[in-house]
Amino acid sequence: MVHLSGARHERGGVAIIVAVCALVLVGFASIVIDLGNARQLDIKAQGAADAAALGGAQDLPPSGSDETATSTAKAQAATLAAAPYNLPAVPVACGGGVSAETSCSTVGTGVTVEVTSPYLGVDQKIHVRVCEVSPTFFAGALGLASPVACSHAVAVSATPIEQAPAVLTLNEHACAAMQLHSSADTVTVGGGIQVNSDCAGSALTQEGSGANFVSDTCVCVVGGKSMEKPANASPGVTTGAVPVANPYAAVPAVPQPAVAMAKTGVTYHPGTYNSKISLSGSTTFIFEPGIYYLKAGIKMEGNANIEGHNVMIYIAGGGIDWGGDSHKVHLTPLNPAWDPTGTYRNIVLYQAPGNATQIEYGDTTVAGATTGSGTSMACNISHSDGGFEGGVYAPSATIKLRGTVTLCATGPVVADKINQEGSSLLYVDASSYVSADLGETFFRLVG
Repeated sequence: MVHLSGARHERGGVAIIVAVCALVLVGFASIVIDLGNARQLDIKAQGAADAAALGGAQDLPPSGSDETATSTAKAQAATLAAAPYNLPAVPVACGGGVSAETSCSTVGTGVTVEVTSPYLGVDQKIHVRVCEVSPTFFAGALGLASPVACSHAVAVSATPIEQAPAVLTLNEHACAAMQLHSSADTVTVGGGIQVNSDCAGSALTQEGSGANFVSDTCVCVVGGKSMEKPANASPGVTTGAVPVANPYAAVPAVPQPAVAMAKTGVTYHPGTYNSKISLSGSTTFIFEPGIYYLKAGIKMEGNANIEGHNVMIYIAGGGIDWGGDSHKVHLTPLNPAWDPTGTYRNIVLYQAPGNATQIEYGDTTVAGATTGSGTSMACNISHSDGGFEGGVYAPSATIKLRGTVTLCATGPVVADKINQEGSSLLYVDASSYVSADLGETFFRLVG
């Protein structure tokens, strides 16, 4: 007698194994197919977010806040985000967890759009988030939830530097927002002198027969002027001017680096400095390339000098006090290796928005050497002469120059107010800086 029951049992076991393996393979295949579909939807959503952010940025206010312009920008962004789906964007109430500046829409079934502006407190930024529920053709049968493809984009609208003055005071109402005393001079090339204050009698003041405003473009004041010697403005002061946009409006605050640095020796390295940097003696201090985040400011005494290449000094707290005897300061801005997207606009000294501590350059501090006078004046910026090969930005603070200080810069100097005393000189040649940023108001993705 022949017994076949063992063979039958083996065949049955093989069939079960094959069935299980087939089920596993089908499961994996279904997941791969569904994930591939989700990836395609993610690419589509990213394209929609990018186009929406760029399109919406074109309607943002060029400077300051404007609720009407911002609302228009957000509506335009929502419409553009919906365009790839060939359906309208329908406004809906936002759920929890979103900011008050966010507007929400649905596009058909399964697509949501969130548009935020101002974004991170900046009126010239717009953030778009597009999400789509990815339908699952196979994975759903396994009880897996449908994935959601979300994409984000941030765009900024900014006024290029060539449209901005070389020297700008931002305070909208202060009297003496720009003031010169004694024999102090402000000279600009490649951009004008602009005072945005609407103080009727003295937004711009000049006290002293030797104080001069000289520009190859314009000395323009939104409000009025008070000048002891009107002839000392070349060209003459234009009052009742239109306020101009802040060229650095879209420059973000600097995030605090995680690395805390100690103040040691004559060579400094980028990072966070929790206590004030105090430089003294007859020493040249070297600032290595990078961003210096100073929480308590910086002070110079004696005959100390600073040499810094590819740097930006960010004053998060405290201020700048460069007084004492004789100093030379030479700074060059971050190069593309440190600022690949040009976020910081060649600024070498940046005092944080909201930090109103006065910036003071005094006594015989030298940041550049001048030749000639009046409209024929030139400023040499080098290692031996000092100077700033970029701009200075202090949106909430007063920049004060006193004594015989010379401050030369090749980028716009923008502050809440500017006060010059003694025989101080502020010289800004923005012509070469301007030529690097040709074009109309630009809109670019920043995230």
